[in-house]
Amino acid sequence: MRNPELAVFSWEVRAQEAQALQAGLRPNPELGLEVENFGGSGELSGFDGSETTIALSQLVELAGKRGKRQRLADLDRTLAWWDYEARRLDVWTEVTKAFVRVLAAQQRVVLATDLVQVAEQALANVARRVKAGAVSPVEETRARVELSTSRLDLRTLVRTLTVERKRLASFWGATSPRFTQVAGTLEQTIVTPSLDSLLSHVQQNPDVARWATELQQREADLALQRAFGTPDIKLGGGFRWLGEASDYGFVLGVALPIPTSDRNQGASRAARYRVAEVRVEQRAAAIAVYPMYRGLARLVGMDVLDAGQTIDDQMNRLEAAWNDYDFFFVHYKYTDSTGEDGDFPAKVQRTENVDAAVPRITALNPDVLI
Repeated sequence: MRNPELAVFSWEVRAQEAQALQAGLRPNPELGLEVENFGGSGELSGFDGSETTIALSQLVELAGKRGKRQRLADLDRTLAWWDYEARRLDVWTEVTKAFVRVLAAQQRVVLATDLVQVAEQALANVARRVKAGAVSPVEETRARVELSTSRLDLRTLVRTLTVERKRLASFWGATSPRFTQVAGTLEQTIVTPSLDSLLSHVQQNPDVARWATELQQREADLALQRAFGTPDIKLGGGFRWLGEASDYGFVLGVALPIPTSDRNQGASRAARYRVAEVRVEQRAAAIAVYPMYRGLARLVGMDVLDAGQTIDDQMNRLEAAWNDYDFFFVHYKYTDSTGEDGDFPAKVQRTENVDAAVPRITALNPDVLI
């Protein structure tokens, strides 16, 4: 789909793939040239007493930095892919809704066109009867008004259809639609999937799957930052020419930073805080009685809090756990069950009990209440 938003996300996925490639690269070796004991005074005034060294050195990463860097980059790429998938499903849903709106608008235009034709025929019939003196001229006036109203409704529906067609075309970046109509049926019914089938797809939802990946990404970043606290060593070796003696020899060297302090401790602490942040963001709880909702809550990783049967019991549990979680799902079954039992007075009473509990929820000052 040539959707502008998805195009942006796809480039981000490719950028993260390039970052993953970069993360796996090893440091390049270094070639060094060093000339000593020349250009001074006395015997060192020229190059006869000089010493020339050509050496090759290589930085050796310790504490598994390369592997940890690769894992972090792979998880960044996975996060970008989950973001793309989430947006792709959102766009697909929006396109489906836009398509249905166009299809419905088309059918309304067809019906409105038929009504105009019916009104025109009705006006013609009434006009003949008025001419024949069978009915009052008022009937002709009424028929003309109905025709005008039908034509006005048709023009309104045609404009609505034009707007909906442009909106649908905008999803693939078009400024104007290149299609004249869409094909489909609004009367087709779709069999609702079973609960087990729906539950099996929950973990495949990008928004749910992203939670686990994000926690892994933060933990991988923490492991990498801790590894940076271990200094790397540099190994080197080369050839040395002694000009005065016209002799040569080989040199070997090892360079190791002295870790008088962890120079990456701030980054390690920040990464640790980010891990804690993601874990806090994922704290969610469900307060429900009906087994289906309790099972579904456990499936998506929510804690299920036990409470009593009444709405007051559930509100008491909500208030007691308010500071321990960031998201709550509260389900009160008995407004449904009393209606299913046909007990209308009890349903009214249960609904009024829920309404009376709403101020207790708003008093907790939630960011969002649905």
